[in-house]
Order: sequence, then C-alpha cells, then structure tokens
Amino acid sequence: MSVIRWFRERVGDAVLAVASVVCGIAMLVAAERLPEVATFRDVGPAFFPEIVGWGFVASGVLMLVIARPRRIGGFGGQGPVAAEAAPSARDPSHGVDEAAPQPRLDHPWPRFAAAIAVTAAYVFLLPRFGFLWTTVPFLFGMGVVFGSRRVVVNAGTAVIATAFLYLVFRVWLRVPLPM
Repeated sequence: MSVIRWFRERVGDAVLAVASVVCGIAMLVAAERLPEVATFRDVGPAFFPEIVGWGFVASGVLMLVIARPRRIGGFGGQGPVAAEAAPSARDPSHGVDEAAPQPRLDHPWPRFAAAIAVTAAYVFLLPRFGFLWTTVPFLFGMGVVFGSRRVVVNAGTAVIATAFLYLVFRVWLRVPLPM
C-alpha cells in the first residue's frame, strides 16, 4: 500500500473528523453569543445553530470511530489490520476470477466543483427570484450532482423538501424568507 493511499484512507478521514468536531464547537460557541429574544416559545436565535453544531460534533466523533483501522486479535496494535489479513481478491485460489472488473472510482473534484457552482448560483439567484422559485431547482441540481439519475424522484424530492422547509420556516416559525 502506498503512503498516499494509506494517508488518504486512514489519516484523511481522521483529519476530516477532527475538522468537523472543531467546526461544531465553533458553531456552538458562536450560538451562545447570540442575543436572547423573548418569545412565547423556547426557540430563540441560537436554537438551529446549536442543533447544527451538535450535529457537526456528533458526525465528527462518529467519523473518528469509523476511520480507525479495524484490527484482528485485539486492541492497541495487536494483530494485523483487517484489510491486510483478508485474502486477496486477485488471488485465484480463493474462487475469484483474476480478470474480474474492478469497481470504477470517480474522482471527487468535478462533483465538488459542480456542487460549489450550483450553490453559488443558488445564493446569487435567491434574493432575485425568491425562496420557492430557486430552492426547487437547487435541490434538483444537487441531486443530479450527487449522482441521482432518476428525474422524477429528484423533482418530487425537490418539491416536497421545498414545501416542507417553507411550511416549517415561513408558516410555523414565521421566519421571513426571500420572496
């Protein structure tokens, strides 16, 4: 296993997990500094940032747990890494055809760039056309960017999610949305 592959598989996930935890803690600290607003409900301006902050922390901790290399035979470096102990898929003695097609790994940067472009277009168009007219195409586009090729499912999900968000924020919480 090359050093770059080892780093990407083991250390890269851990760095992303730690960054998620740090971002979550920063969001929680920032949410605590928001001013309190007297309402008849206990939902203030810090409510949603705190939920997102705790979500970042929880997902970062979960990623740290998952990113650890699984070992056979105990804890603390005892035994080989599970992936190294498994029989090779290319070994014909284990019943796998040597010429079996390998899974295609798409490079993540084009999808990342497309997601940034779709999000930038959404941010640019939102104040001009309003929440309803921009969120539906945004969610549909993000579905396509993330690999969904089912047009009807993408469109239905975009419409239902937009209606749900409008109902929660505009109707129930009375948060003004760009119209």
